[in-house]
Amino acid sequence: MLPRAYRVKALLEEAGLKVWSCHLPFSRQLDISVPDPALREQNVALMERMIRLASIFGPQRLVLHPSSEPIADEEREIRLQNSANSIGRLALSAKEIGAVLCIENLPRTCLGRDSGELMRLIADYPEVMVCFDSNHLLKEEHAHFFEAVGNRIGTIHASDYDRKDERHWLPGEGVIDWPDFLRRLQASGYKGVFMHEVRAGVNATPENVVKAYKEVILGKMKK
Repeated sequence: MLPRAYRVKALLEEAGLKVWSCHLPFSRQLDISVPDPALREQNVALMERMIRLASIFGPQRLVLHPSSEPIADEEREIRLQNSANSIGRLALSAKEIGAVLCIENLPRTCLGRDSGELMRLIADYPEVMVCFDSNHLLKEEHAHFFEAVGNRIGTIHASDYDRKDERHWLPGEGVIDWPDFLRRLQASGYKGVFMHEVRAGVNATPENVVKAYKEVILGKMKK
């Protein structure tokens, strides 16, 4: 993995690109909230190693999933506590490389599926911020999320959806009111990049991402 990371770093430098954020790995098994203490320790330790590896890119933000899924209702409370404890530990690792840890809101039964859960996870860590994924909100309106999270948004993942499930469509292909989204994002004091996270497909070309940003988001704001 280390040789591959340095190859990516060389390509970035050749292209003159700077890294804004690194997304820490996730899977059904790689979950920082699991009830098994030994497995949780193993997963958190792996995340710590990934953070140290990410340091070669000099990221300003590190994005972390607070859990995987499915999570049963009877496990939810202990999983929230476990995730919060793991986040506190990983926040220290992020600080060591000069990055800010950002916890991503997630859909369905995952932890952090609304602003209340997300803010609870980071309540004890003022240095930890939020990665707001626009197409993960299935139980809450965007306007309420912005009001509840306020200035804790550290980075975003922008894509569209149908509010039935995450879709990662291009902006304009779903139901999000993008001009309102951008106004609320700016009002929160956010100064970071407008990070798109669209699913690979026929329409998800770099040219179409730029076109959607200019026409759907910026264009409609001017009208």
